[in-house]
Amino acid sequence: MNQGIDRGTTKIRKITIKSGWGGLKAVSSGKPGKSILLLPSQYLTFRKFEMPFNDKKRILEVLPGELMESLLIPIDNAVWGIPSFFSGGVNALITTREKMDAFLKSSPNSIFALDAEPCALSRVAKYNKIEDCLVIDFGASKTSFCGIREGKVDLLRVRTLGGDRISETIAKMLGISREKAEELKINEGINNRNVRAIMVSLLDSSLLFRDKFPYEKIIITGGGSLMPGLADLLREKSGVEVSLFNMPQGLSPNFDVNAFGAALFDTVGEEKINLKEETRKERGLSFAWSLLFIIPLLLFSFSLKLEESFINKENRQLKALITQTVQKEIPEITTVVDPVAQAKGQLDKVKGTSGAGGRKITEILGIISNAKGKLDISVYSLDISPEEIKIQGESGTVKDVENLRQALTSSFASAEIIEQKIKPSGRYDFNIKMSGEDKPDNEERAKTGNK
Repeated sequence: MNQGIDRGTTKIRKITIKSGWGGLKAVSSGKPGKSILLLPSQYLTFRKFEMPFNDKKRILEVLPGELMESLLIPIDNAVWGIPSFFSGGVNALITTREKMDAFLKSSPNSIFALDAEPCALSRVAKYNKIEDCLVIDFGASKTSFCGIREGKVDLLRVRTLGGDRISETIAKMLGISREKAEELKINEGINNRNVRAIMVSLLDSSLLFRDKFPYEKIIITGGGSLMPGLADLLREKSGVEVSLFNMPQGLSPNFDVNAFGAALFDTVGEEKINLKEETRKERGLSFAWSLLFIIPLLLFSFSLKLEESFINKENRQLKALITQTVQKEIPEITTVVDPVAQAKGQLDKVKGTSGAGGRKITEILGIISNAKGKLDISVYSLDISPEEIKIQGESGTVKDVENLRQALTSSFASAEIIEQKIKPSGRYDFNIKMSGEDKPDNEERAKTGNK
């Protein structure tokens, strides 16, 4: 005889079952052989991994790496169990070490196994000869959606909206006491539009009722499954049959499903895990896993040192090359100490020099920009010396080149087109030379950019 223990929010349920001529039945006397405690679904994460091979040993070897990629918690803080393998893959249920340890600490020491709620539900489904269904557990503190396909856990989603919060929400919406809201929920259920709106939102949050419903039927359990009109709402949303589990005599399909499923722990061939046992295994493997991660880190650190050495050598070579270039292209710099900084300083100095007419480079650029205005002109070269300024560019028409020249004469003593030729594309290359001081009456106009 096994005893299944369901530590619910409102009550701890313990069910002991034994086999007889009439099948399984619950007993209230006798010492149970094993006590199986269920870890609630809200503490669990479900993962389904498909592998390119069926070898269970290889799957177990690569599973930690797959988990490490998909979990939001460090792998050394994860505890997992494997309820089932399938062709080319594996299902895993995972929790954190802190949650599991805290849960066990507040439980009796006589616990033989820490199983998972979804596994218990899949065993009850198998007891009912159901291979494909969605089990929705409407609990006091949460609502869980457990998908079962081919008799195995296929999906787990948990929403922290249970019966207690539903009553609190109704109370706030209607401005009534929580007790009155609880009565309204129990007596009217889905027939009340506020309750219906909350339950529709809860179901939609599971993302299972959007398109074609993915399971053959729905099984409801938990205290919330007694809500009037709930089954009809689920039929309306899913288009499939909605029912309760069949249970042994004396057990409730609304309140005893999880504890009954826990007691079925030793049923041959059914899904189960023992997170207490997995913890012992993982602690035994922790040193091996440490080596697995430390060795690559040491190798990576060594490779970084080598790479740093190569980078330093390349930096020295690059600095020598820059020094040679600076000495060749900027002869004014006679002694090179910091080639980049010295080249930048020389560039700043050049920016401050004057071109024809004593203008700064930025002023000359402004004059040319204002002169070309909206003309179809592109300037791609500017040659500035104390005596003259030459600009080279491209234009769509000869007329635009002439208009540019005329505009420039308003700011320079002279502006002449010294070259102009048509390109194969039909556009024109041009070269304009300007020279001389500002015209006195145009000096202010050149500064402000007005024509």
